[in-house]
Amino acid sequence: MIYKRKRRINGVVKEAKTYTARIRLHKDDPMHEVPLNTSDKQIAQQRLAEMVREMEMEKAGMLPPKSIREASKKPLKEHLNYHLDLQESRNVCAGHIFQIRSQMLRLFEACGWKTLKDITASGFESWRAKTHLSAKTKNNYLHCLSCFMKDMEQDGRIMVNEVRRIRPVKTAGKETFERGALSPMQFDKLVSVSGERAIVYLTAGLTGLRKNELRLVEVRDLNLDAIEPYIRARASTTKNSKEAFIPLTRKLAGRIKEIVPANARPQDRVFESRISDMPTYYKDLEAAGIPSITREGKRIDFHSLRKTFGTLLALAGVPPQIAQRLMRHSDPKLTCNIYTDAGLLPINETIHKLGSLMEEWTHKWTQMDTQKLVPDGHSLSASVHAGSADGSKQVPGSEAVEAAFVLMSPSLSNVVGWCAVQGSNL
Repeated sequence: MIYKRKRRINGVVKEAKTYTARIRLHKDDPMHEVPLNTSDKQIAQQRLAEMVREMEMEKAGMLPPKSIREASKKPLKEHLNYHLDLQESRNVCAGHIFQIRSQMLRLFEACGWKTLKDITASGFESWRAKTHLSAKTKNNYLHCLSCFMKDMEQDGRIMVNEVRRIRPVKTAGKETFERGALSPMQFDKLVSVSGERAIVYLTAGLTGLRKNELRLVEVRDLNLDAIEPYIRARASTTKNSKEAFIPLTRKLAGRIKEIVPANARPQDRVFESRISDMPTYYKDLEAAGIPSITREGKRIDFHSLRKTFGTLLALAGVPPQIAQRLMRHSDPKLTCNIYTDAGLLPINETIHKLGSLMEEWTHKWTQMDTQKLVPDGHSLSASVHAGSADGSKQVPGSEAVEAAFVLMSPSLSNVVGWCAVQGSNL
């Protein structure tokens, strides 16, 4: 039916100038009231008939919902702005939002997409096959497009998300660059020359927090006076959208406490004002005498501090299961293969030390066995001589592995000490 609304104003009943439609297709359906925006009764009846026809076709599956039809007429840039607003509300950093906008606009232009209905899986795959971008960059474009289409689907702007069926390309062996890690000496040097930014680099290298996660740390997330201090990474700030509690060494907790003002509010951000842009970061690397590209061609960027954290855990002999948990990885292969710089591990020193240990054990067993007519049953675990300032110290066989690690890596004594403290916080 159509009717004109009435309301009482100062005791007088007044009728609206335009018609309103009241529609219900089935007795169990809710009643819908839709303004018709016309004072002509015949036009109002025609509009009502068109609405009823559209609703019946939608219910029969012969016509897409009105929200999808209207969305298909809007330009993609308008939908992109909506998507970027959502990203900003999810605490995505401004730099990443700028990158998403740039990549999506390039993709729209390259594929010739103007509206949502133009976006197809075949169109993207055809563009991907022709472009000469690296495999990782192609996957970045796919990730941006997938997030965009997911928001469109959840908001009811599309019926079918074709992008779901597109698989990323394999990146193994096709990397254009590899990210490196800082050695303990380089890391210490970077912290010492960075001034007020030192606490940011130190926290990133000893916790594995990402740049945006550091930027969003607030005073209320710090627990620095506890016996086991930690930083709480809220679910809204982490990459996997899961809350995490990042253990801290007591020295690092003390350094962080020094930069928090006494009158700081709980919502104040701790590191944001100290986080540098990339040109400043590269200047700090230069001041520390660290090349931004290593001799092996590995890139040293800010995210390398997270890889430095993973590598320090490996150097300190932290078990892979604990390292994976500290890195907050779902796959241990990611921790061991991607976020551990094998070039900094004492591989050659380990082999040389193993050879000398074998020679020592073989010589000792030979001397002992030549003095016996009948050898004993099982040989006891051999002892390892761990060098010290006042002479050699014998370590029982059950501790041989730990002692061998200390012998192989005398320069990592500080890292091993740090690991012991870090392990106590788990």
